[in-house]
Amino acid sequence: MQRYIIKRLLQLIPILIGITLLTFLLMNVSSIDAVDIMEQNTGGNWSEAQKELMRQELGLNLPLPLQYLRWLFNLLHGDMGVSYISGRPVFSAFMEKLPATIYLTITSIVLTIIISIPLGIISAVRQNKVTDYIIRFLSFIGNSLPNFFVALLLIYIFALKLGLLPVMGNAAGWKSVILPTLTLAIAMAAKYTRQVRATVLEELNQDYVTGARARGIPERRILYFNVLKSSMLTIVTLLALSIGSLLGGTAIVESIFLWDGVGKLAVDAIMTRDYPIIQAYVIWMAIIYVAVNLVTDIVYHYLDPRIRLQEMRRKPVKRRPGIRKQLRFAQNTEPDARVLSNVQTGYDPDHISVRKQKVKRDYAKIRLIVFLILVGIVLIIAAFASHLTPYDPYAQDLSVALQPPGNGHLLGTDRYGRDMLSRVIMGSQTTIYASLLLVLIIVVTGLVVGVICGWKGGKLDTVLMRISDVFLAFPGMVFAIAVAGVLAGGLMNAVVALAAISWPKFARLARSQVLSIRGLPYIQAAKLAGSGTGKIIWKHILPNITGPIIVTAVLEIGTMIMELAGLSFLGLGATPPLAEWGSMMSNGRSMLQTCPWVVLAPGVAIFITVVLFNLLGDTVRDVMDPRRR
Repeated sequence: MQRYIIKRLLQLIPILIGITLLTFLLMNVSSIDAVDIMEQNTGGNWSEAQKELMRQELGLNLPLPLQYLRWLFNLLHGDMGVSYISGRPVFSAFMEKLPATIYLTITSIVLTIIISIPLGIISAVRQNKVTDYIIRFLSFIGNSLPNFFVALLLIYIFALKLGLLPVMGNAAGWKSVILPTLTLAIAMAAKYTRQVRATVLEELNQDYVTGARARGIPERRILYFNVLKSSMLTIVTLLALSIGSLLGGTAIVESIFLWDGVGKLAVDAIMTRDYPIIQAYVIWMAIIYVAVNLVTDIVYHYLDPRIRLQEMRRKPVKRRPGIRKQLRFAQNTEPDARVLSNVQTGYDPDHISVRKQKVKRDYAKIRLIVFLILVGIVLIIAAFASHLTPYDPYAQDLSVALQPPGNGHLLGTDRYGRDMLSRVIMGSQTTIYASLLLVLIIVVTGLVVGVICGWKGGKLDTVLMRISDVFLAFPGMVFAIAVAGVLAGGLMNAVVALAAISWPKFARLARSQVLSIRGLPYIQAAKLAGSGTGKIIWKHILPNITGPIIVTAVLEIGTMIMELAGLSFLGLGATPPLAEWGSMMSNGRSMLQTCPWVVLAPGVAIFITVVLFNLLGDTVRDVMDPRRR
């Protein structure tokens, strides 16, 4: 155990160095001078001599490597610089806001556990029953809702209409945390309900469960004392590893509810170009994320008996401790009455199973055709959006501003009198095709890096994979928010920000696929036939690894739509007057109480589009991966 901990700690050293280096370089890609920002915020008119003196004081006149070493030295001594806006030490400002974020994160995780574990267990136990279908439907819906849309819906219902909870801030005691916690927990609970269900179903199909049933042990006892005990370690591990996505989501939620945490602090700092605050946010979130993952790995290593036995015996062990004893006992018991009945009646469960698999396969193909048609319709609408809008989506007419749905405007008008239906249709072109471009960039980048690493191996593979480890050490949305903020916003900058943090997933997937087929006979035969590297990769490697890549890419489209809209919602993506769904919701949220259609129209458009792409992704996975059927 001690050897494992030491090994993991040593592995963290290059990752932590990479985190600091990448964060430092990120803050230096901006063309904006830090001294100019300080001059602007102080309202002074500094002379060139004063500016040069301030640059010397901040070390900005030093070569970039020396700036990094100086910054790293100060960081290791707890000095994260001084805020350009308030003049306060960054470390003090950050530590003042951190408890509020930790409080929100903990309450969200607790609520997620309370919701997802019981629902996942019930769904697994009642597999293919009405209850299972309802729970799976609700979890699918929750997984397709962006958290900023959920936040606005909760505010509209529980705060503005019913008046039960405060709208924003954290000064109202325990009531203040309810809506932010619900917002974060809904998406997480939807995701982990499905994972809990899958984990419990896997355990229910294990041999030790069959043995327990053969012994006549009641199903409830098997579930509570065997299945849940074996599943809980995996479930808790998955929840712990989700803290990264939760930390990224708090930035958007905190800015909506004006929750006084580090997420809101970072968003405010991005708007004012307060780079030391942004650096502190990225560094601290990455360190917390890495630390949580480290503790999770160590706890998993300590608690999982299979790993302990492997260390003791230095050889593979059976999947479940005590399974031999259970099976030995099962062999000494009488045969199950259902087995005797099957033999006597000639009932063949294997034949029925084959028929069911064929029906499921045919049903999956039908669903694939239907969802391809629906997604195709959406893409056609987006492609010809400028020809399908009933009004000019950018034409302003204040005489009809904020009209409710109807009266010639099916979805109403916004504050400038622009037709909401026209802007939603036009926004489909911006949002959907920007998201498709983002996924294309991620897939191509990851595929190229993964194929090179898997095929070449050696030092190049080691270097590129360590670089991907550094990117994976950052919570996704945290890094994307920082990159988009430093690049001063804009839709294409938001695409770059999300692509920068998302490519390692596809790189690792492609690398693993290449490694699995690199030594197969047909690859060796191609080499012996004199085929070059390019020809082997193009004709033999790529056609055999594109299946999992395509499935993952289609499943990623819905997520990218929500994340890109989330950056625009924060003001870090598309900017007005460009019709983009996230930006439209951000511009209309101040009118949520009086004119909710301004927010609901683009929000529902995001939801429907994400649902369609998620349904298509699930169906493509079912068709291309027979293990899912």
